[in-house]
Amino acid sequence: NSNLQYEMREREKIEDALRQSQKMEAVGQLSGGIAHDFNNFLMIIKGNLHLLKRRIVQGQADVEKYVDGAMQGVDRAASVTQRILAFSRRQPLTPEPNNLSDLVRQALPLIGQSVGAGVEVETELNSDWWVYCDTNQMENVLLNLAINARDAMPDGGRLMLSTRNCEVDESAQEVQDVITGEYVELLVRDTGTGMTDEVRAKAL
Repeated sequence: NSNLQYEMREREKIEDALRQSQKMEAVGQLSGGIAHDFNNFLMIIKGNLHLLKRRIVQGQADVEKYVDGAMQGVDRAASVTQRILAFSRRQPLTPEPNNLSDLVRQALPLIGQSVGAGVEVETELNSDWWVYCDTNQMENVLLNLAINARDAMPDGGRLMLSTRNCEVDESAQEVQDVITGEYVELLVRDTGTGMTDEVRAKAL
């Protein structure tokens, strides 16, 4: 009995250590994601300020779009901060009715500035159904996917954004792991190098 109790205590210690290790890994991944987001926004702000400075040196007055671009970067960074605070207080996000096609169109100027002239942005926005999502969260998803695509295409390439209405029936339910019904599909594709097997395993 004493040996069994000792083994149980040792097992509990190992399980506690494993749980703590998993928690630390999750914190590290979360911190890395936050740092990645903020770095993206800082690059947007820096890029727009650099272009603004160049136009001013050239004596040009058409600088409003660069100021707007920098302010959009600031707003996105502020929204990340709000989400972190909401998460720490366990407050829910604010989903609302959205048209994903319109949301993508509104995000195109910021996406174009973020990926640069070397990446050609194409759209095929065919959905007209409404969805229920947090607007800021979805905009940040689009922006992060675009920046990740840019990083995967160091020599340039194409970024394709598309939406469509679709219905999931019983024959596709098991494959797509969703409840049957009507959905809006949002696809973000690029001609980049793709993920390594190690990164793909963490993403799944």
